[in-house]
Amino acid sequence: MAMSAKKLIILFIIALAVSLTGYGYLDLKTTRNIQDTPNTSQINNNIGQKNIDEQAGRLYKIKVEQSQIIWSGEKIIGSGHIGNVKILNGQILLDNGNNLKSANFSIDMNSITESRNNQQVVTHLKSADFFDTAAYPLSELKITAMERSKNDFFNVSGDLTIKGITQKIIFPAQINIKDDEIQAKAEFNIDRTNWNIEYGSGKFFKELADQAIKDEINFKVDLSTSIQE
Repeated sequence: MAMSAKKLIILFIIALAVSLTGYGYLDLKTTRNIQDTPNTSQINNNIGQKNIDEQAGRLYKIKVEQSQIIWSGEKIIGSGHIGNVKILNGQILLDNGNNLKSANFSIDMNSITESRNNQQVVTHLKSADFFDTAAYPLSELKITAMERSKNDFFNVSGDLTIKGITQKIIFPAQINIKDDEIQAKAEFNIDRTNWNIEYGSGKFFKELADQAIKDEINFKVDLSTSIQE
């Protein structure tokens, strides 16, 4: 039976009402989602601020002319030698609480000197018997940790690279930290054979007896830095 015109009109009105209600629901849902979604620019600002906070700190640059490293080595019996070697460059980065973030130093091994200006000794030290400066002109020290023991005294850990070999070292240091500068002093020994510097070592040349050279090399370090603007 054909549907009357009146029924068609009623069905059309019901369908239209449902359709409008549905679209209204979607509009409301879309509006709610937009309001609930965090502002994208605010997210970016927060990320940027976090990066700034993570990078916050003070960078100090080594004043190479006011800093020095004094080395010394001795025979088992008899005299030894003492001299200097220059720091080429370096920097220390602290956070705003004066905690270490990073510290790196490069040492110019070709700058090595001997206190009596004994060029024969200097030439030998630069040779492959010792530091082989032609192949390894730089030594490097990377500080990995710095823990306060008392007042201005710290226990320092780092990675020392000589002749391409890296070994961990631990030593005490006196470090005076100010807003615009850091002054640091340290003294420590290393066993040179750990860096394949074996010439004259009693460990490897037993026949040398009292002519053997001690395996320990002593370093006295005096660092001066200024704030990097």
